[in-house]
Amino acid sequence: MIKVFTSRISVDGLIIEGEEPSSIFNVEKGNGVISAGKLKYKIKISLINNAYLATGQAEANFELACDKCLSNFDLEIITSEICHLYEDYHGSELDLTEDIREDILILLPHRLLCSESCKGICFKCGENLNIKKCSCSNAEKTDSVWSELNKLKV
Repeated sequence: MIKVFTSRISVDGLIIEGEEPSSIFNVEKGNGVISAGKLKYKIKISLINNAYLATGQAEANFELACDKCLSNFDLEIITSEICHLYEDYHGSELDLTEDIREDILILLPHRLLCSESCKGICFKCGENLNIKKCSCSNAEKTDSVWSELNKLKV
């Protein structure tokens, strides 16, 4: 948990840095996410009028499954754009955990690809085309998944 006692924040601000376990991400296995690594962060919290401003950077590693070829790959997410303003906050402890967690998770790509040039798997035999060419003959392969629709007479 990334928590700060507000009484420790001076006029000059307070810098906190550390690591949190991978459980902080609370991501379900599936949907392409195999596992998450530790969250590392360095945050400066400043007192501005009656508000607290948290700025800084965070990073984490994820093991993901490629959407096209299903191979596992690692992705490092780094952001130096953490910026949160907590206005009219009167508590004794400021909890940054959820906001920093979301800052990292929102940077996960929508389409998980091991590389931009991923060839995927063969639709006939299931061979990973990034590793080797499949044994299916080119004559059996269709040009497009929509080729059957081209045969319709409308």
